[in-house]
Amino acid sequence: MTSEYSEGEEVAFQGLATGNKRRFVWILATVCICAALTLGAFVAGSRIHSANEAAIANAQHIPVVSAEVEERTVALPQPAVSGKVALGTSWSVTMTESEGKLPVVTGVATSAGGTLASGSVLASVSGRPVFALELPFDLYRDIAGGSSGDDVAELQRALMRLGLCSGSIDGEYGARTASSVEALYKRAGLNAPSPDALALTDLATAKSTLAEAQAAAAAAPEDTSAQKTVTAALADVAAKQLAALTPVRMAEIVSLPGSSATVVSVAAVNTRVGETPLAELRSGATTASARISVGDKETFAVGTKVSVVATSDEALVASGTVTAVGSYEQADPDGGKDVPGYDITIAVDESGEFSDDQEVQITTGEAEEASGIAVPVTALRQDGDTTYVILTESNEHIAVSVSLTSDCYALVENTRLKVGDKVVVSQS
Repeated sequence: MTSEYSEGEEVAFQGLATGNKRRFVWILATVCICAALTLGAFVAGSRIHSANEAAIANAQHIPVVSAEVEERTVALPQPAVSGKVALGTSWSVTMTESEGKLPVVTGVATSAGGTLASGSVLASVSGRPVFALELPFDLYRDIAGGSSGDDVAELQRALMRLGLCSGSIDGEYGARTASSVEALYKRAGLNAPSPDALALTDLATAKSTLAEAQAAAAAAPEDTSAQKTVTAALADVAAKQLAALTPVRMAEIVSLPGSSATVVSVAAVNTRVGETPLAELRSGATTASARISVGDKETFAVGTKVSVVATSDEALVASGTVTAVGSYEQADPDGGKDVPGYDITIAVDESGEFSDDQEVQITTGEAEEASGIAVPVTALRQDGDTTYVILTESNEHIAVSVSLTSDCYALVENTRLKVGDKVVVSQS
């Protein structure tokens, strides 16, 4: 076949073809090199890890907190009620005018916090001492020679307890009792109250009359009328002597329900105590009171031994005994009784450092203990009515029976659970 191109054209065509082949080869080589570089970058990138990848992996990991099953002794829960302590019974000592004198404190013999014993002096008011005596009631009148009654009998008993009076308790204020009253004042280094001035004048007159009658009778021993005059004069002197005995001023006597009392407070010197109390006294045994629910009535029955613990200081503890259980009462929030129930009274054996009206917790006797296989309460799981724990290693669920929970632990029962097994506490 004859070529349509001239020899020069054919040579040019062949050169063009050769150039195209070379260009194709370079393009192909470039593509391969780029592909290789891309593949290398991918491989290198797949081998480089970000620092955040570990944190992300850890965030997706679910940690398991476990605890060992152990043999444990726990305290049994005790019934406890809230109450308050009362350091005996408190009352105010008030004074009234006596013999026309204003009741002003002129001296203090027993200061606040001290013990006021029967037969001792509390203070001086209007220059006269105020004695304390163990009496069941306050004196309601001045007692003078010839007075009789229950107040005289109780006065005699009080003086007898102090060793100042002897003989029988007859309720008659005569020379024997008056002498005991004088001894009370003398023992304190004080002067007893003076008899009424008119009574002393009458006694002096009666004695003078008796002396005259006795002189007349001596001059006429056979004169029967003179003897009668002497007899009458003797009787009059005896009556006047009775009226002139050392009296007992009710303003000078403070009654104590027992042999002593604690002085809570006492008015300062120069205090007018007509309206202001002379002193605040407290006596009697320390008690605690509380409101218990209906369900606790048998637990806190009369005679039950209890522990009284200060709410603010658990180291302040005293033992006590339930002495009274009141009748059922409705709730009284205004009176501090938030639940209906029974009010109990407890005799506290040792008051210690308790303060009046201090809040306390009252529990029954000594704390009891129980022992057994225990797991943390947080290890318990619930599925309907079934309580179970999860073994950490096998993830096995083991049903358990809980006998007691105390101090964040539960005593459980299941023969398959052994001391040393690890159970899941939390998984989050």
